[in-house]
Parts: sequence; C-alpha cells; structure tokens
Amino acid sequence: MNQLTTVMLKEAEIFWKAMIVQLRMKVAHGGILTPRRIRM
Repeated sequence: MNQLTTVMLKEAEIFWKAMIVQLRMKVAHGGILTPRRIRM
C-alpha cells in the first residue's frame, strides 16, 4: 500500500505541476482575464 500511494502521489505532483505550467502559459498569452474564466 505504501509503495502504491507514494507512486500515486508522485504522479499527482507531476500532473499538478504540468497543469500549473499550462495555466501560466494561458495567462501569459491571454492576459489577466483568462484565470477568472478557468476558475469558472
């Protein structure tokens, strides 16, 4: 169980880092209004 949970945590961490990078790129391209649209 411990090994499996650590693997899932690592995968989730990589996934969230990728999501944050995509959000930053969208904000950089779209300006200030895009984060509000993404949250909705």
